[in-house]
Amino acid sequence: MLLQAGAFDPADALLEAAIQARPADPVRRSAVGRMQLWRGEGAQARATGLEVIELAPDRPEGHFLVGAAASLSGDPEADAHLQRAIHAHDTDKGWFEASAALLFMAQNALRSVDRLAAIDLAQQARSRSFRFNATTLLIRSQATAVHNPAFHTPRDRKSTRLNSSHTSI
Repeated sequence: MLLQAGAFDPADALLEAAIQARPADPVRRSAVGRMQLWRGEGAQARATGLEVIELAPDRPEGHFLVGAAASLSGDPEADAHLQRAIHAHDTDKGWFEASAALLFMAQNALRSVDRLAAIDLAQQARSRSFRFNATTLLIRSQATAVHNPAFHTPRDRKSTRLNSSHTSI
């Protein structure tokens, strides 16, 4: 919750104390990597993810951290790490959600101009999400709009109609 609120300093203090208490705990160490991702510190998150993989290769968090950081830097190996995280998640439930990895994969597909894959991955993310995820809908909408320019969300159609009516006045 502290991360979602942007309270990085209190979260740092709590994580530091937790890691000092149990330095080899992969879940605690992966929480540091998660915070690094939130801050946009991709290289640090990747390094932390590799540490987590070394501590617990069968857990999803380390693979997710490496894959997400690789995705942010445009590394073509990102999807392989993200797929490992999804596979590991099927057997071990940590803080990681498979929908997050699927969203990074959808963004990677969108960047590589594979719109149909991006739509499919965003749809998979949406179906595997534990709660409503606006990011899933945004990425799916972006991929769909680029793949099929005639398709717009109802809001887009309404705003287009309003704009066209304003221009005809």
